[in-house]
Amino acid sequence: MADTWGGLSLNITAYKRPGAQTYLVEKELLAPYNSRQAGNPNTVLMGTGRKRKTREVEGWASRADYAVLLFDFLNATAKSVSFEDGFNFVARLWKLEGKEEPDNEKVWYSAVFIES
Repeated sequence: MADTWGGLSLNITAYKRPGAQTYLVEKELLAPYNSRQAGNPNTVLMGTGRKRKTREVEGWASRADYAVLLFDFLNATAKSVSFEDGFNFVARLWKLEGKEEPDNEKVWYSAVFIES
């Protein structure tokens, strides 16, 4: 399976993976009258649900393909994104940065896709 954004090939050179995270929050409870003597905690851990899937990538594109990525980014277009490792989801471009060099048809870019 190729790396694609809709029908556009992404030419990815590197994947960046987020670190492992737990989505727990500690919430304060009303203290019982004897909590200080009993040594019981006055908090509870609560799960906060899952966050949206994201994938950060680096790669290159032709100037025309980068213009398509930029157009989709500016218009918050949602498309299906697929990666070689089988990770795929419907996403929007959350961040997009490109570096263009004179006399070179390639644009080196970094992008972050976020689940829509």
